[in-house]
Amino acid sequence: EHDSWVTLQCGHAFHAGTCLAGHIRVQCLLVERRVQENLRESFDALGLETGMRRAVLGRGDLVNLHQQERLRQCPQCGYGPVVNTDCFNMAAHDIERGSGTGRTTNKCPKCEFFS
Repeated sequence: EHDSWVTLQCGHAFHAGTCLAGHIRVQCLLVERRVQENLRESFDALGLETGMRRAVLGRGDLVNLHQQERLRQCPQCGYGPVVNTDCFNMAAHDIERGSGTGRTTNKCPKCEFFS
């Protein structure tokens, strides 16, 4: 019987299938944990008073907003994170592209990227 091996660029080799899938799953969890730690540090560094924090973020923090998929960051220049406070359809409410109510600009303020 022939075993299929996959060798990654870093040199690690895995059986194709369950071994590689397990490795990818663990790496994704580690990245998610680092993202949450960075978000907590960034949130603490803001030093927001309780009233201001609630006005901007509600009762949550950046980790909660990330889990709710309400944080955005520009994939082109890295600007952000920006809190998405309303609708998830960024094109519908964009002043140049949309037709929804309450339109604003949803392009990156740094590099003008829009997806």
